[in-house]
Amino acid sequence: MGLRGMMNRPTCWMSVLAWGAFTVLVAACSSGSDSGVPHSPIADPYSFPLPTRIFVRLAPFTTVDDALAAEADLDWLRDPGSANAVTTAYAAAELRDHLGQAGIAASIDGSEASAGPAIILRLNDPGVPSPASPSGVVIDYSQLGDQGYAIAPYDGRVVVTANTRVGLLYGVYALLEQLGFAWYDPYGTHVPEPATLRGNLRWRTVQASPRIGLRGFWIYASPPIPDEFAIWLARNRLNLGGRPRPELRMKLGIRGWGGHHDLLQQEFSRPGLFEQHPEWFGLVDGVRRPVTSEVEDVYFNPAFCNSAAADYFAARLIERLEYGDLQDLDVVNVWPADDRFNLFDQSAEAHALGNETDNILFFYSTVAARLQAAYSTGVLSRRVTLAGFAYFLTAQPPTNQSVVAELE
Repeated sequence: MGLRGMMNRPTCWMSVLAWGAFTVLVAACSSGSDSGVPHSPIADPYSFPLPTRIFVRLAPFTTVDDALAAEADLDWLRDPGSANAVTTAYAAAELRDHLGQAGIAASIDGSEASAGPAIILRLNDPGVPSPASPSGVVIDYSQLGDQGYAIAPYDGRVVVTANTRVGLLYGVYALLEQLGFAWYDPYGTHVPEPATLRGNLRWRTVQASPRIGLRGFWIYASPPIPDEFAIWLARNRLNLGGRPRPELRMKLGIRGWGGHHDLLQQEFSRPGLFEQHPEWFGLVDGVRRPVTSEVEDVYFNPAFCNSAAADYFAARLIERLEYGDLQDLDVVNVWPADDRFNLFDQSAEAHALGNETDNILFFYSTVAARLQAAYSTGVLSRRVTLAGFAYFLTAQPPTNQSVVAELE
């Protein structure tokens, strides 16, 4: 379970997109095929025309259309085989349709009989020989992680492969970028001149994976975001940006990102809670302060130093993540009220723990531990990242090293 402190204003945050890439070594130059059909050697195995056949594994579906039609009713978490097929089918369709925009008529074949020139999209299967090109290009899958990919061209064939369906989709977009396609906004595609895609092309062998796991933008918008924007994110290998339609989000590998100041306010303003547990609420100017339920009002923070308050909030969060309105979130933002005026608990217990940063970090670490335990025991069906921020008073460094140690 990750815990991330945002060290600036969250209204327009973007992580840097960084990719590690290196050339894959070619072990041999002899021709051959994993299908048993030999290839004729050519003078330059990395210079050949753009293949117009796309081979993919679509099982349990028969066609691309069948796979894509199933996405709305698919159990994405519990049916990984079908999920892999749907995203792979979408990747193949994206490749075919982009080539069509440049005047290249490509076809998709789900038979897996990938003899001859072809673009081959394959997921890594440890039980099956490496889906490399005919020369036996070495692909280090341990370096690809869950979002990386490899592009291995040789002698008329281009293999795009990855450990996961999302990595495979990213590999297709990286291949399209090699060919000259680009996506500068959600509503247009830069298409290369058709003439540049005809005749022999000089192909590059690439293995790449992102250096940052979560990449994108914070968006203040009511879900869902437009489909065009979600697709633009995926084409540029960004995986954060509001909340797309659930099936589109899953297909594209976009992480559901939501929550902010209102989660604390919603849970600690529940009727009767203040009367039952006044110690869960901040002591400011000698008075315990309830949390207002009025959305437009600035509220006093709960007592972040109180473990029982953190346990209560974590339990409510888990309930909503698994069964309620937060089911489509993978990254949940929990932000305190933090402005130039001190709305934090000033009790003796809070001061004993440390400054405002120590208090919010203690609260985060407690909630994150409960989320991790819920996932480990199956109460929570997916990993969820807890995201915080640093704003005014929480921008100061922590003073309590034991609190910091809990986060490491």
